[in-house]
Amino acid sequence: MQVYLNVADVYDWQDFHSESFRVFQFTGFYDHNMECWTDAMKNLIDDDDELTGIVLEDGEPLAVMLEGAEMLINNCPEVLLGLMEGVALVNQFFADEGNDSRVVIVAS
Repeated sequence: MQVYLNVADVYDWQDFHSESFRVFQFTGFYDHNMECWTDAMKNLIDDDDELTGIVLEDGEPLAVMLEGAEMLINNCPEVLLGLMEGVALVNQFFADEGNDSRVVIVAS
């Protein structure tokens, strides 16, 4: 599965979390911080808590296509670093649970 995260107009964490809320279909419980982001993303393979509108099939990866990645590097590099760290935490969680890494970031 691919999702398109438009980061060209991300200038701060609030912008990032607003776009993430929209793209990943996070529920109203999403608190717009990276702890909530990683918790919601951990539910991509088994969304018993219904934190996201996206549920991956068994073995299915999620490619997060960053639209405007170069702009994010220039506008708010700390958000890009935080996103990379968040994806690493989510994939480590999957590995600890005996699953393959499922989330990849693709700059476009």
